[in-house]
Amino acid sequence: MNNSLSSTFQVSDLIYQVLSDNQVAVIKMADESLISLVIPDQVEYDGHCYAVTTIGDLAFLACKDLQSIHLPTSVTMIGKDAFYWCLSLQSLVIPASVQSIGARAFAGCEGLISIIVDAANPY
Repeated sequence: MNNSLSSTFQVSDLIYQVLSDNQVAVIKMADESLISLVIPDQVEYDGHCYAVTTIGDLAFLACKDLQSIHLPTSVTMIGKDAFYWCLSLQSLVIPASVQSIGARAFAGCEGLISIIVDAANPY
């Protein structure tokens, strides 16, 4: 399959960008009024399976109603400003797989009470 790195597609409540033949980034929430979201570890589109490895820059910008989000263990990177201004986000668990978190990833998250980093995360 020949996918352009700029290809984007929507599956369920998320919009993805193709990063490689087998990896995608979450780049936007299709319905910004959701209060809870589970990001899958893989997504199938057009007969091809992709691992969800990245939460893109500004992916959840100003998703003011989002209270909880589940990140899969396939995610290795959280982009800059990824959850910027998610006013209602209360807590988040960073999986052991995450190797980098961009600048201001959680800036403006006024309701954020806790960020728990999996004990197995070496970073």
